[in-house]
Amino acid sequence: MALACDFCLAPDPRWSFPAPDLPLAEFEGTLHISEGGWAACTRCAGLVGRRQIDALVKAVMRDGVARMFGPAAVALPDTVLLKHQARLRGMYETLIPTLGPREVLKPQPGDGQKTILPHISGPPDLN
Repeated sequence: MALACDFCLAPDPRWSFPAPDLPLAEFEGTLHISEGGWAACTRCAGLVGRRQIDALVKAVMRDGVARMFGPAAVALPDTVLLKHQARLRGMYETLIPTLGPREVLKPQPGDGQKTILPHISGPPDLN
């Protein structure tokens, strides 16, 4: 799998933020753990570095959802999108204060996008 921005899923991220392993989100009774650093495209890296969580959530909702679902994204119900937005905000409010300073990304064998949220690697079950 090609490396993607762990925030908006843009291809070929250039930056990395070191991060501790930490419990990040709970969905349907399953605790999801963030392991290791987070890759970021230039736009998301700037927003993370400035701790602009609202702008980051907005960018991820606009671009990340479209990348995740393709043309089907326009048909997602507002209730699903609002639930996803709230989960992202909560996740970023937990994650971003723990991130270390931005570094140039040095991909390692086996690197790929995060799979913290069950719906990043497949269709969401947000209802």
